[in-house]
Amino acid sequence: MNTPSSRLIIIVLVCLAWNCQPQPVSLTDTQKAAIADSAKALVQDAFAGAQKLSGAAFVHPYSSDPDVRYVENGVAFSSIDTVKALGESVYGLLESLTNRVDSFDVIVLGPEAAVVTVPFHFSIKSKAGKEFSGQGVYSAVTQRRGAQWRIVQSHESWPNPAEVMAVLVPPKSKK
Repeated sequence: MNTPSSRLIIIVLVCLAWNCQPQPVSLTDTQKAAIADSAKALVQDAFAGAQKLSGAAFVHPYSSDPDVRYVENGVAFSSIDTVKALGESVYGLLESLTNRVDSFDVIVLGPEAAVVTVPFHFSIKSKAGKEFSGQGVYSAVTQRRGAQWRIVQSHESWPNPAEVMAVLVPPKSKK
């Protein structure tokens, strides 16, 4: 059945299918700036929570949904509750933590998501009196979930994790 009317029907159906495809959303500069500000504020909140030496304050800007991921120096944590507990145990060894953000690099992915990359410098002082200063990079995927922006995935790394751990957990004394 290769009639002109069947060809016309096929062409019309193809055109309809083509026009029904989701169209890319174009954002104004003002909308992009608002999304970038929301994403940056979440990361600033996480850094402020870390500086308070509080696991709960650190994870406050994270989504509590089960698909949220946190990775630190190559270790993936299974839940945000695990990250909170780890934070509480590590922060319990510290007298102070100071973070200095070098810059915020935000890429707006669309109206519902953005990625933030943050190189930073930090200084820690353990309750045992040991001190260490270093640098690292933190990145976060932020997403609007419901009415709120939340961090849904992040990664933090520093080039010298063994040195940081040596400050937190001093070697056992030799007797």
